[in-house]
Amino acid sequence: MDLRNVRTQFLDRKMKYACSYDPKLAFSEAEALRVPGGVRVVPRRRFEGGSGLSLGNFFHVLDAISIVGVDDRKHNCPVGAIESIEETVLFRENGVVASIKGRMSINTEDRASIDVTYQGVLRFRGDATTYFGTGRPLEGGAWIVPLFETTDTRYRWLSEQTCIAFGTWNASRVPGAQTRNVTGRLDVYSTG
Repeated sequence: MDLRNVRTQFLDRKMKYACSYDPKLAFSEAEALRVPGGVRVVPRRRFEGGSGLSLGNFFHVLDAISIVGVDDRKHNCPVGAIESIEETVLFRENGVVASIKGRMSINTEDRASIDVTYQGVLRFRGDATTYFGTGRPLEGGAWIVPLFETTDTRYRWLSEQTCIAFGTWNASRVPGAQTRNVTGRLDVYSTG
């Protein structure tokens, strides 16, 4: 059975920009755990001068307050702060790909709560595990599938759409420390 026509139909589906988010975390290279097949890290909240920094924001790159979704209806755009985030990254041994899994909570400026679980892959130019213990920045692309959950009717549309996020995931070494600051820059698209 030839499935090329079915696959072509899938590729013709619409995608619409929904929102963006920029998580900000850090991980200690000293706490990186060697596991079978790679190295696991658990990024956490960044600390600077004893105080915690923002975990990042959700926003619309054009400062829009609403967007037109793949269903051609107008929807509120989630704008607010990332209140909590838990993430695990498995850097595969001798590979350019890492798997990422996590969850976060967002509080919007209009007082809605949105929970997001996600998983995906990070792709680097070389074996990411060889960057540990060096000052070289770890820079890669990110392909993530977020699942949004909320009881707030203004943002329920996110729960009813399949979304995908594309962007970057960078971990730069803090001078004089075994810590890497992680900065993500991701754009979320809803698909039909």
